Amino acid sequence: MRSSVMSFVKRSDVFFMLVMLFLMSCSASGSFVNGRQVFNVMMEGAVGDGRTDDGEVFQRVWAMVCRTPSAIMYVPAEGRFSLPPSVFGGPCAPNLLLQVEGTIVALEGPGSGTGHYKSWLVFRNLRDFSVVGNGRINGKGNRWWSQVCRPSMKNCGPNSRPEEPPNGLVFQNSSNVRVSNLRIRDSPKFHLTFSNCDGVYATGLHITAPRDSPNTDGIHLTNSRNVFILNCKIRTGDDCVSIQSGSNRVLIEDIMCGPGHGISVGSLGESKSRACVWGIRVERAIFDRTTNGFRIKTWQGGSGHAHGMRFVNSRMNRVHNPVVIDQYYCDSPTPCANQTSAVAISEIIIANITGTSSSNSAVRIKCSDHVPCRNIVLQNIAVRTGPDQDLSNAHFSCWNAYGFISNITNPMSCALLPQPPLDTGLVDSSKPYQIPQGC
Repeated sequence: MRSSVMSFVKRSDVFFMLVMLFLMSCSASGSFVNGRQVFNVMMEGAVGDGRTDDGEVFQRVWAMVCRTPSAIMYVPAEGRFSLPPSVFGGPCAPNLLLQVEGTIVALEGPGSGTGHYKSWLVFRNLRDFSVVGNGRINGKGNRWWSQVCRPSMKNCGPNSRPEEPPNGLVFQNSSNVRVSNLRIRDSPKFHLTFSNCDGVYATGLHITAPRDSPNTDGIHLTNSRNVFILNCKIRTGDDCVSIQSGSNRVLIEDIMCGPGHGISVGSLGESKSRACVWGIRVERAIFDRTTNGFRIKTWQGGSGHAHGMRFVNSRMNRVHNPVVIDQYYCDSPTPCANQTSAVAISEIIIANITGTSSSNSAVRIKCSDHVPCRNIVLQNIAVRTGPDQDLSNAHFSCWNAYGFISNITNPMSCALLPQPPLDTGLVDSSKPYQIPQGC
């Protein structure tokens, strides 16, 4: 599967490079390249000075692009285009391309939509749609971060408004969508969200926000499947990638993460909800000074199943909690009550992990007293404390978990209780990993 995906990505990149070179020479909207009609937003009236509201022009151009099969909406490099909250909706003709070579920024002042929208740029009900280019997308989230109070925050003042900032780029109810090579920064909340999507390719992205920016996840998945996140660099104030209920068949490879909170599955099961996540594979990830590396987090009282996950061949650099499985997650200003139900966690393989921890912890597994974690495999994990500490082996701790430990020399209070082996046995790189199906 990986070779076919990479072949698709390489062929697509060659095509988009040729398109970009042609578009740079285009002087008028309505030109054609390889039979595809090109609509240049600046030729259609966009100002591109970074201050003028270009939203109406973008909507007018989108209407033309939407009804033209294989059309290209072109955002030229010489412009800085200010947009208010906008929806680019379908259904449209298939095989559309939004080529961003310039800069798109969130509009400020009158008409900016502050306080009234959940998202800034929304792409909805599309198929075979791509957003690519060497341009930049700037959500100007700094005007939100110091002013907005979320209900779960402990430092909310009596006059604070429990108002959520808008997300940045959002793809909803779409299939076979591609986002490539863009620089996305400073979203008020999540930078790039895929909701109810099937077939997602996020490649070559640079996503950045300050370390202290709240809730600024890099890539957020919910109810999405067949997702490929490849060769991305994500440096934000929250999760590099967050995977929520309903998501499955997710491949993350060659990702650089940090600062931020790492790669998280969850949180799942909040407010006694049912959650289902399965078929997650993360390989060749590098975590640099993140709060967490790999994390699965569930609330007490939920139900459902999170299973069939493989976190392998990755490196930690001064990560505070390199590996965490936590069925007692509680993002609340007050303690959470103990519950007897929980989202089940099983078939988790964590293998070939090296590097350093900024605490004395390498692996921390806390499973429910009533719904223990099962079929947990820990293999070839060599995480040390340091470099500011004594470079000793970091600690493993487990509670109420079943599974296997292989080739671990770290000190541990981690008695994974034995049980019948996984169908795939311990990790064997020569054999394909069989993903359990469904919940």
